[in-house]
Amino acid sequence: MNTNWIALNSIKQLEELSISSTTCSQIVFKHSTRCHISRMGYKELELFTKENNGNYVFYYLDILEYRDDSNEVSKEWKIAHESPQVLIIKNKILFYNTSHEGITNEKIKKQLNN
Repeated sequence: MNTNWIALNSIKQLEELSISSTTCSQIVFKHSTRCHISRMGYKELELFTKENNGNYVFYYLDILEYRDDSNEVSKEWKIAHESPQVLIIKNKILFYNTSHEGITNEKIKKQLNN
């Protein structure tokens, strides 16, 4: 994983992430380390982070190792579990959510520029 990304591996971090979203957009990448589609999503998000490092806070959540946390993310923001999946949290609200082939550098840029 990109060294500038924060490993999301506790329920407490979800609370902190939500609070932090009031000052800076928080981006969560949920993925499976065994899935080739997750690797493609990671590459797209990595392109985005290289261009926008410092503007947002990036988290990654390994759904295989932290499935309970992944379930809590789904519950907290009332979304279906998918992998790979990108969530953008702004002002404690799920602003944007996409998965699989919907994870592209361009789509994420477009959403964050709205």
